[in-house]
Order: sequence, then structure tokens, then C-alpha cells
Amino acid sequence: MNKLRRITSLTALLSAVFILLTSVVLYVVPQGRVAYWADWRLGGLTKTQWTNLHINLGVLFLLAVVLHVYLNWKPILSYLKTKTRKMRILTREFNVAMGVTAVFLGAPTSRFRLSARSWMSVKDSRTGRPSNTENLPMAMPSCLP
Repeated sequence: MNKLRRITSLTALLSAVFILLTSVVLYVVPQGRVAYWADWRLGGLTKTQWTNLHINLGVLFLLAVVLHVYLNWKPILSYLKTKTRKMRILTREFNVAMGVTAVFLGAPTSRFRLSARSWMSVKDSRTGRPSNTENLPMAMPSCLP
């Protein structure tokens, strides 16, 4: 059982690292059909192949996380218990974790438009001035071919 926990944790870690890598690649890929028309490739893979790799790694990550939670259910429950061993869901640690998650969930839709895209400074190659980041390609590729 201990080996399965190790394998599950390492699989989740490795798949998360490679999801991050494919996310960066899909973020810089040319927008829309330009990648197809220009026969864009990176590392010998096309935009479609990078997208498929990203989706496959996402499924692997989700399966590994579900198995990880199943195998570590007792420790997870112990995180939600007080020193007197009573179950308490709204612990300080849980509230902090929920707050961090809420910030990341709400940031892209907030009126301040906080997103990774807003942290980037993109310059127009012709003028050298910062360009409008609204025209950057979306991080998530389109589902349409």
C-alpha cells in the first residue's frame, strides 16, 4: 500500500509539472488557424498534438488526485479535526485554503481583471511600446478545429 501511495503522489506531481509545460506551450502557440496554416511546430509536435497531450495529462492528473485522496482519506480527515479529535470542517487552515482558492477563482472575473495575462508586459515589435494585451491568444485552446 505504501508503494502505491508513492507512485500515486509522484504521478500527480509529474503530470502537474508537464501540464504546466504544455500550458505554457499552448499559451504561446499562434492564435486560431494561423498555427495550422503556418504548419507551426514545437519539439516536432503540432498545435493539435500539444492540445491532445495537455488533455491526456489533465485526465492522468485527475485520476491520480482522486486515487491520492482515496489512499490518504484518514490523514485528510485528521486535518479537519481539532485537538480534542472532534470533527470541525471550518478550521483555520481550511479557511485559509478556501480563501486562497477563492482569490484564484474570482480573480479573472473581478472588476480589477487580475490574471496572469495582466502581469505580462508585451511590447509591439514595430514601435517598442507596450501593446494591448487584450489581443493575446487565450491560454486555453479553442475546441473548434
